[in-house]
Amino acid sequence: NFGIYDMNSTSTGNEVHDNFIHIQDAYNNVIGLAANNVNIHNNTIMIGSDSNSSSSNSNYGIMGTNNIIHHNIISLESNSNSYAIENTYNIFTYTNMSIYDNQIELIGGASGIRGDRLNIYDNTMSGDGATAIKINGDEGQEIEIYNNILVGSISIHDETTAHVHHNLITTNNDGLEIAYNA
Repeated sequence: NFGIYDMNSTSTGNEVHDNFIHIQDAYNNVIGLAANNVNIHNNTIMIGSDSNSSSSNSNYGIMGTNNIIHHNIISLESNSNSYAIENTYNIFTYTNMSIYDNQIELIGGASGIRGDRLNIYDNTMSGDGATAIKINGDEGQEIEIYNNILVGSISIHDETTAHVHHNLITTNNDGLEIAYNA
């Protein structure tokens, strides 16, 4: 189930903005906005869990590849296998994408941002998130994570060079995990 779907785009310069997406009673595999190669901004995305289920799984506010994501409001009620934003890179471009100035509310243990080749800054998270930011990078990647207010941990893996500074992290578990030669 999708609110907006544009995963087939290979062109650049497209924008998705000023939309209000509200999906109630989401169970599994629900995506508010799915797009590739897009500037995604000024959207409000709200995904609520299925009232008949104790655990919604694999739900996403925004999902895609090579997106610039900024000035969005995202509320996600789901479990820790769900992310408000998942943005991966195209292996042919090798450029970092930016995620900035988003307001993210995590409910029920949902997680914040997952991806690779990302510069993440000036985002505000609230709620009870499990993981605020998870980076699954590759050797030679450099990322920046700064000036964020986060709930949950930051996890950086797989030989990624990370510049992490000026973040406020509220968590019940690990604050910053760097693993697998990162």
